[in-house]
Amino acid sequence: MTKINLYTVRADEIEHGMCVVMAKAADGRWLYHEGPKNFAFFTEQEANDLVARVIKAGQVNEQFWLSGGTGYGTSEHEYYLMECEYYER
Repeated sequence: MTKINLYTVRADEIEHGMCVVMAKAADGRWLYHEGPKNFAFFTEQEANDLVARVIKAGQVNEQFWLSGGTGYGTSEHEYYLMECEYYER
């Protein structure tokens, strides 16, 4: 498993308490973690807990993080937002 050293990490609220965790790798890439297993997004508390764990570790495991192409702002991300809105009703 490839470990990636980080420059910064933060939780971003997408909508209605749904969050993603974004990290900037030391090599300049942005990485995204959209949610725990079987869920499209984190709750605010889950996102903040992950941020704290990542800050403590100073690195992430590449296997669990998406590199810019499929993360926040892409069509896959928009699909997850629509799916969450549908089940929120």
